[in-house]
Amino acid sequence: MKKTGFLIPFLVYSILLTFIFVLIGCTHNERPDITNQFPDKAFLIPGVPFFPQKDQFCGPASLQSVFAYWGRSFNQEEISKEIFIPQLKGTLNFDLVNFAAVHGFLAETPAGTREELEGQIRQKHPVIAFLNLGNNLFPLGHYIVIIGYDLSKKEIIFHSGQNEFKRMSYPAFLNQWKSTDDWMLVVLPGV
Repeated sequence: MKKTGFLIPFLVYSILLTFIFVLIGCTHNERPDITNQFPDKAFLIPGVPFFPQKDQFCGPASLQSVFAYWGRSFNQEEISKEIFIPQLKGTLNFDLVNFAAVHGFLAETPAGTREELEGQIRQKHPVIAFLNLGNNLFPLGHYIVIIGYDLSKKEIIFHSGQNEFKRMSYPAFLNQWKSTDDWMLVVLPGV
């Protein structure tokens, strides 16, 4: 009788521990294991810094990440003082472009196509993309920094908000991107 009394709490404890470890494992964003040997299938830009987004600064955080990749130091607060619009609780696309240009970068907004996006990534150019995380009735704009793709898993790899090396399925990404007219920004060092 005592053995049964001990066995049930032990099983409950074991199941609970297993559940906790599974949850912890699911919350970790690992650096993708992509070697760039087959760029037509998978590619990851090495060394794109990640800065957790503060407040509603997805635009400034995206610029900070790309600027740091090119060796220029800005922080979100500096950037947001010039381009963040409190009434909108966000940043407009053209303000991102203008901020980059004013600070000596080439800021290009090429046609937003999957082919163009993957081509920029293969050239080791991080891409800032604008997504609609809401819907057409209640849009919720959000900027992300795309740093790679994995076609075998049909995913893009990006930095966003509080998370680095996030993954999203291509269909979900393309749907959210389409709602913003496939807007993308490529920031390159000035001449």
